[in-house]
Amino acid sequence: MDEKELLQDAADDIEAIKQITALLPENVRSHFSEDDLFYFFDVLSEMDEEYGHPSQQSAEIIAQGLSRQAKKDGLGEFSVEDVAHIVRAYAHPAVSAPSAR
Repeated sequence: MDEKELLQDAADDIEAIKQITALLPENVRSHFSEDDLFYFFDVLSEMDEEYGHPSQQSAEIIAQGLSRQAKKDGLGEFSVEDVAHIVRAYAHPAVSAPSAR
């Protein structure tokens, strides 16, 4: 991947984070920093590449694993319900996921 492609991927990721943030309920947005959202986006992107795009129906199951992983990685404790909102936003058709590029 050349520098131009890397810059474009970074710009695409920033846009996807903006889209995800816009889809989160107002009261949930305040529970996550921008770094938190990038963390979850990165993990979801890796899962997307390995297992396919998550569905809205699997959001709770995926969120359970993501919440545990975030705690294990030292990011903090997040409720499964809040993380499920991120998963559902990531799975939303309006969000440009990495596999859709």
